[in-house]
Amino acid sequence: MIAFPPSSLHVTLQTEHAALGPRIAELRALLAREFSWDDARFALVDLRKTLKLHFALEESGGYLAEVIACAPELAQTVAKLESDHNRMCGSLARLLAEALVARERDELRQSVSEFLDVLAVHEHGENAVAQRALMTDVPGGD
Repeated sequence: MIAFPPSSLHVTLQTEHAALGPRIAELRALLAREFSWDDARFALVDLRKTLKLHFALEESGGYLAEVIACAPELAQTVAKLESDHNRMCGSLARLLAEALVARERDELRQSVSEFLDVLAVHEHGENAVAQRALMTDVPGGD
């Protein structure tokens, strides 16, 4: 398990999430204009690789395990967030399959936009649970 003081865990997790921002912005920009299907597929494959690595850093002794170490009562919330990773990887695989059959650009734009919105909510949830763990770990005074 990666050992972080609770305060740096929250900052580290936020930094990891912020690092996804440029890739997400590039994908949104690509889909906002007329794009080639090859470019769309490449961007989706790149995002999939990036998210798989990102999720691996959070799971299995990673950042989210630190949340549980600081605040065991958040274990169920963390388990739900980790299960979201599998669902999101499946959704991303379906988006890539949609890009492979090259049907409608507007359909792909809509589907990717919805996926990125779900991802943003998920990342916000992880930041919030890390913040809650930090607040739990802070000793109270009289």
